Amino acid sequence: MLASDRWFFKHANCQNLISCFQGFSANFAAAKLMHWRLVCRSFGTVPKPRRCFQVCPILDPGYELRVPTHDAGIPVAVPNAGEALDCSHVSLPTKMSSEPGIPNLAHSLHRNDLRTVRMNDSLRVVPVDRFSGSRVLAWNQDWLYASRGYDLLRARIGNPFRGLNWEHVAGFCPSWWRGLSVQSRLSTRLFRDGFHALSVLSSGSLVAAVAGAIVTLPRNETTFRQSHTITRGTRPLHITSVPNGTVYWGEYFDNAERDEVHIYASTDQGDSWNIAYTFPKGAIRHIHNIVYDSWQDCLWILTGDYGDECRILRASCDLSHFDVVLQGKQQARAVAAVPTEAGIYFASDTPLEANFVYRLDTKGNLARLASISSSSIYGCRVGGSVFFSTMVEPSEVNKDSSVRVYGANVTKDADWQSLLSWQKDIWPMRFFQYPNSFLPDGNNTTRFLAITTIAVKKGDLTTALYECI
Repeated sequence: MLASDRWFFKHANCQNLISCFQGFSANFAAAKLMHWRLVCRSFGTVPKPRRCFQVCPILDPGYELRVPTHDAGIPVAVPNAGEALDCSHVSLPTKMSSEPGIPNLAHSLHRNDLRTVRMNDSLRVVPVDRFSGSRVLAWNQDWLYASRGYDLLRARIGNPFRGLNWEHVAGFCPSWWRGLSVQSRLSTRLFRDGFHALSVLSSGSLVAAVAGAIVTLPRNETTFRQSHTITRGTRPLHITSVPNGTVYWGEYFDNAERDEVHIYASTDQGDSWNIAYTFPKGAIRHIHNIVYDSWQDCLWILTGDYGDECRILRASCDLSHFDVVLQGKQQARAVAAVPTEAGIYFASDTPLEANFVYRLDTKGNLARLASISSSSIYGCRVGGSVFFSTMVEPSEVNKDSSVRVYGANVTKDADWQSLLSWQKDIWPMRFFQYPNSFLPDGNNTTRFLAITTIAVKKGDLTTALYECI
């Protein structure tokens, strides 16, 4: 998916395309609105967003539409691209360093000393409901949040389960042309419309990411407002919050020049943002994820993409202390990480090597648990089970043409299995996103797994709910 973003906005004359689209949309909507709706229906539509005629500054005339990539601009020479993972010296420090900046505590990674874990007890997932034209974003206990275009919905998962009954939470007013492009599944995919990340705060406020902006919804309000304009890249991959209410997200942009990279923080429920930490120039390419670990009361920060840029760091919740836990090889290049009581599970995200699921326990022991078919950028936990999804990202190593979801009941040391799969659809991946399976962030207290698939046959922008047995 994200590699397609890079190709499209690098090789297409995007500004001309957008100008063309804007002019076409204005005339076409005015002259043949009914015909537009019929065309949209032929491709499958998402519901019409809330009407809003105020000017929204997501794309002003001077804004450059650049979608960053998870794999953009691969250099000709990739440092350590084929070297293996070494966990023989991996350890979690019992006390975090108090020195400013990131200490040189990284350990090289080598595959020879990895312990392959043999497991038992299988996991089954049973489909119980489907919801078309939507994308899951986050859990908050037994509430599941999802978006349809620029409308945010939620449904409470009852016990016993009686279906998904969605209620409208709020809407966001995008620029006028995005209000049109979001009407069709294909143009939604082409222009990366809608919500891309969501964090539900303990206060009841919501913080989300849309293309070009961070938006905030105070409690008891029904319209998101823009609280921050993103100037490098278009959106972070994830947003996280910690118990004291501080919200974090990390910059995710192409960064071919390897400029400094910032972590932004808000202490007023997303109303304002400041730079909380800066990786110096040349240190990393971008930030993949920031994950809160309630068991260890810390943050896990995942960065990429090559050589020593690939890091898994553990940080205090106020970002005053950092420790580099893993660094230096493609197997430390990760986006998806799932904390549990026993440790943190993560999946590698590389098109250059085979990908695997790992567990880093609380004592610092690293175990390779299972191989997966391709890069993984989403993971989640349901009860005692952990899940990771893969995307279709063709390379010399990753040749699978199916999106897959892998899972295991980690409390029972169960075998990791490929539980679900979907074939990619007919549309070009470079334009209409690489096939993927979105798994929601947040704390899920139910026994249900929520998944949204995109760019796949018989499941494009479709949310499905599965009961984990």
